[in-house]
Amino acid sequence: MSEPLSTDRTFFSAGTRIEGTLELDGEVKLEGQVKGKVSGTGVVTIGEHANLQADVFAPTIIIHGIVRGEIHATDRIELHRSAKVKGVIHTPRIRIDDGAVFEGECRMGPQDAKPEPVKAEAAKPEERRSAPPAASPPAAAPAGVEVKRAAPR
Repeated sequence: MSEPLSTDRTFFSAGTRIEGTLELDGEVKLEGQVKGKVSGTGVVTIGEHANLQADVFAPTIIIHGIVRGEIHATDRIELHRSAKVKGVIHTPRIRIDDGAVFEGECRMGPQDAKPEPVKAEAAKPEERRSAPPAASPPAAAPAGVEVKRAAPR
């Protein structure tokens, strides 16, 4: 017997206000306000009444509302005619409908679609400094030639 398809669906209505991190499984539709981060395992749809100040991560992201932040999709991003996006988009594929507004950067390619942000550890001060250039070894003199070098001062 085959496994049933996932029927996980989450809906946040227009009156919903969330501040923080949303980690969601399955299909998601957001119509409310979100400030923070949204991470989904399925299709994330940002509805026409949604207003996000958030970084969004999902395989597929469909936008009808307002998003300010970084948007990372491992499959595709769709900006429909009512979409207003300001930020950086990372995706291998994008669709932008007439009427959609996009202000920012679009980085395309599989290397640009990151599933989750990676927190880099702060480098230790000694790791940030560049090493002094190494002294080059003395060049070998041709056979039969004596080389005299000046003593360091």
